[in-house]
Amino acid sequence: MKKANRALIALEIAVFAVIAAVAVLILRPQKIAEADISEFMNKALSITGEEDMKEGKSLDIRNLYGIEPDTVEHVLYVPATNMDAKEILILRIGDKSQTEAVKAALQERIDDRVNVFKNYGVEQMVKINAAQIFVHWPYAGLIIDEKAPEVLQAWEKLASGE
Repeated sequence: MKKANRALIALEIAVFAVIAAVAVLILRPQKIAEADISEFMNKALSITGEEDMKEGKSLDIRNLYGIEPDTVEHVLYVPATNMDAKEILILRIGDKSQTEAVKAALQERIDDRVNVFKNYGVEQMVKINAAQIFVHWPYAGLIIDEKAPEVLQAWEKLASGE
């Protein structure tokens, strides 16, 4: 009888362990694929309007954000002229310890845009005031546009696997 109880307890523990393992696999954060990033950028550009945007260069990462381009993977869209504040940036951070520094650099960029446009760029200030910074490890991003909250919702859907 004791052997049967021990066997039953062992079986219950094994079943519980399998259920727990399956739950962990199902509930773990999903990795965002490169194809998803491309799809997101297309969605972001369709929301904000891509007609006045161009793809940024690696040097823009250093010049605009103070981030060394070889320390992050990035996708950047900047305005076609320097008379517009709109930007969309997605970074894939290589080291988790960089997260706070990246967030600070993105906030500094928003502050810089405020200083540039505050006295004459009323339309641009609407975009800047709606700016959104987000972090979903290993990604971080900045959206400067009046439709930034809508773009952020699209990112959150992607990040949650919806």
